[in-house]
Amino acid sequence: MQMVLIVILIALTQEGIMERTRIPVSANKTVTQRPARGGLSRRSNSCMDLRNYGTTPHTTPLSNWNAQSTSKINEIARRQVSVKPTLKSVPQRGATTASTVKVGSKRPAPPVSAPTNAKVSRPPKIPAYDYKARFNSLLEKHKVVQQASQDKDAALAAAQSQCEKLTENEKILESALDQSRRWDLEKVAKLNELNSTVAALQQIVLEKDAAFADVQGQCEKLAEQNKKLQSDLDQLNQDATEKAEKLSQLNYIVSTLEQTGREKDAALAAAHCTCEKLTEKTNELLSDLEQSKRVGVDNELKIKELTATVCALEQDLLKTRETNLAQEKLIEFYGTTIQEHEDVRRIMHNQIQDLKGTIRVFCRVRPPLPSEEEKPLYSIAYVDEATLEIRKTKDLTHNTSSKTTDAPLEFVFDKVFEPEASQTEVFTELSQLIQSAMDGYHVCVFAYGQTGSGKTYTMQGGDCSSPGIIPQTVDLIFKLIAKYEKIGWCYTVQASFLEIYNETIRDLLNIHNKEQLEIRFNEGRGTTVTNLTTKPVHSPQELHTLISYATQNRAVAVTNYNEHSSRSHVVAKITLSGVHLDSIYSGSVSLVDLAGSESAKTTCSERMAETKNINKSLSALGSVMNALQNKDSHIPYRNTKLTYLLQSSLGGNSKTLMFVNIAPFQECYGESINALRFASKVKEVKLMMKKNKTTIKN
Repeated sequence: MQMVLIVILIALTQEGIMERTRIPVSANKTVTQRPARGGLSRRSNSCMDLRNYGTTPHTTPLSNWNAQSTSKINEIARRQVSVKPTLKSVPQRGATTASTVKVGSKRPAPPVSAPTNAKVSRPPKIPAYDYKARFNSLLEKHKVVQQASQDKDAALAAAQSQCEKLTENEKILESALDQSRRWDLEKVAKLNELNSTVAALQQIVLEKDAAFADVQGQCEKLAEQNKKLQSDLDQLNQDATEKAEKLSQLNYIVSTLEQTGREKDAALAAAHCTCEKLTEKTNELLSDLEQSKRVGVDNELKIKELTATVCALEQDLLKTRETNLAQEKLIEFYGTTIQEHEDVRRIMHNQIQDLKGTIRVFCRVRPPLPSEEEKPLYSIAYVDEATLEIRKTKDLTHNTSSKTTDAPLEFVFDKVFEPEASQTEVFTELSQLIQSAMDGYHVCVFAYGQTGSGKTYTMQGGDCSSPGIIPQTVDLIFKLIAKYEKIGWCYTVQASFLEIYNETIRDLLNIHNKEQLEIRFNEGRGTTVTNLTTKPVHSPQELHTLISYATQNRAVAVTNYNEHSSRSHVVAKITLSGVHLDSIYSGSVSLVDLAGSESAKTTCSERMAETKNINKSLSALGSVMNALQNKDSHIPYRNTKLTYLLQSSLGGNSKTLMFVNIAPFQECYGESINALRFASKVKEVKLMMKKNKTTIKN
């Protein structure tokens, strides 16, 4: 029971508290306010005083105040005053009831009671016996009271924080006010200093004004004096101008007189000088006259002597002219005689070459190289300079010696060169053919033989100490040109180089030539190749350079018989054109290095196509020679590119020389016999030559 009574008593007590703390709310938004300790009102009054500060009159002007500081202070004051307190003050137990105030009013407003006619809804009354319900009601009321107490405590804490902020702002404003007052004092002191300075300056200005007045008076006096002096100066200037004009007139007269005096003095001096010169010249003339008289006498004597001399010279001149005419006639006679002798020489040279044969064949035997000394050789006997016998030898088993077998084979040519023959000896025998080319004939020299028989060495040579036929021909041509130019000849030289490789013509002076190279034959012009590069040559050095370039572009390969075997037929053609008086002689030298003939049995499979084409062209060459020997009506020149190209050389309009080269080794015996037999057939062919001479019509 005691516990129940205690709970009821607590509940009744809480109800009384709630009734006392109920806050009335008015329509004009009034709030309950706890009686403050005067802090807020005091701060508000201070702010109002701060706002009004500076509007009261002062003894010093306010224009020098710091406008920025004052505006900040007033802004803080306005914010402080405009704050509307929204705190709900809750009286403590035993305190007076809260007063309701309107924001912005000076006094708290009386509490506004609720309207009398308002109906208050009350909860239904709980019976006295229902302790559980009353207990629950009391618990709910307790919770409500507790929540309201917490809300009031939070509002109180917020109010206290706001008060603290206001206190801090008040301190800031007070410090700013003190600073502003200090600034005012400083500005007043500066203003006092400026006032004293202004007073001193005003005193100085008064003194200056007095001095200026004195100076102005003096200036007026000086101006009057200046006017008077100016009038005097103008009068003096006018007088001076008149006198200056008179002076200039007098000066002009004086200068004119002085110039006239100088001119007369100069004329007088010139007259004196002229008189002196005339006197000297007169004296000289007198002396010259006397000298001339003496010389005249001497000249008369000399004239007589010279007249006699001139007569004698005229007679000598007549005799000299007669002698010159006789000598010119003699020179003309000798020139005609020389030309006739040259023609006779050409005819006899051509007859001699014809007697030697239109197609001459030279045989050259290659000596073994140091690396080939151990190879077995077949027997070669040199009967005379034009005949050789060869005989095959048979090796004996286990014996380094050999014995000859079979009957010897004899071959007769125009010349046989033993292995010891030098390049110079070989070229000497054919140098007369180069003279024939200079005389207007076509000359062809070609080398024929097995691969490795020495054809390229014969035609091109080895090093500089052993030049072949081609380089020696170049040197001889230009030596003959230099010789004939001394007696009035004029020669032009052109060169072209081509090769026939696998029945295809290649331009060795322009390996990138994409144009079609075709062989053309004309009875008048002979054999030509279309689109072939032809270079004019003016010196042996240029021609040697072209030969070296063409040799580099030639197709070579390694064979069983030669490490650098030529796998194509090369034709070097040098065209010569000589002009003398009313005649033009056109000749050429064709130097042909044929590819080596090789048996298909000894050829590797990689070179089989090359070997077939080479052997085909050489076989066609043999067919042409057989047809020429038999004097057939049809000569098969067009069977291969090689025979078609050599048609003008083999067909009668050329002097042809053939070198047949053989190797002395036992393994080459069969190919050597074939080459010698082919050369013998060639030697038996007879051709008819034609001189290419043109007469120039005047």
